[in-house]
Amino acid sequence: MLIKWVKCQVDFDKQALFSEAQKEWKALRNVDGFIGQVGGWDEKNPVEAGILAFWENEDSYQRFMKYIHDGIFYKSNQRSTYRKISVRVYEKLSDMGIGRDSLMKSLSEGTLLRISEIERRQSYFEQIQNEVWNKGMGNSPGMLSGVFCKRDHQYLVASFWQNSSLHQRYVDIKLPSLLNILGVKDFFESISGNFIKLEKSWTVI
Repeated sequence: MLIKWVKCQVDFDKQALFSEAQKEWKALRNVDGFIGQVGGWDEKNPVEAGILAFWENEDSYQRFMKYIHDGIFYKSNQRSTYRKISVRVYEKLSDMGIGRDSLMKSLSEGTLLRISEIERRQSYFEQIQNEVWNKGMGNSPGMLSGVFCKRDHQYLVASFWQNSSLHQRYVDIKLPSLLNILGVKDFFESISGNFIKLEKSWTVI
């Protein structure tokens, strides 16, 4: 599975136009290999939009980019609504939760998407992620599902939550103990993140 993570810087006076343009991506639901897409505005940085898309494999994604993407993009006129864009494509390493069925449900029912982008150069980090973080976060109340992904030495952890308060409960109660296990906190070279409040009108399944 491929995961595409897009961030756009959108001035306040263009946000309504950006949101309307985002609805044009409903056309994705008819594309072979497309699984689902969600997006919304960052709670910590309200001029930043985040969009997360899921594809079956590299071939289906590349066919979409070659033959379909530009038609939707230019029809939406979305380019005129943002001033900066960042696009990264990751390969899924593992699931958090119970896998794809849980992920599909999360696309419909999640209200908060937590994204962590991590720089890490030692393969041991993948073991720690799978044995500690995936299990610890996956068992937390309010956490619906998530994915752990990689590109080169960059990792992305995306998790869907029922709401912000349950995620904050995880941060306050469970996260400190996870950080202490095996000294995980010291493994991060750098980390950045987003708290995306999902806009249901942007969801495509």
